[in-house]
Amino acid sequence: MSQHNIVGSEVFGRRPIVYLRGMKSGNFRRRKARTVLITVVVATLAAALGAAVTLAALDPAVAAAI
Repeated sequence: MSQHNIVGSEVFGRRPIVYLRGMKSGNFRRRKARTVLITVVVATLAAALGAAVTLAALDPAVAAAI
């Protein structure tokens, strides 16, 4: 395993600074929308499964049908 010792002016060297002029925000927006959609779908499925399990536990006739 290597060990790096950065001391003094090495940190503040004269390197070119890169500025980001523009970025297409469409990809970020699509990824965010997809994440929100997946979260909502999974939460809905979990709630439906929880309701089914609760109903089956409380009503034996429903449990026999499942």
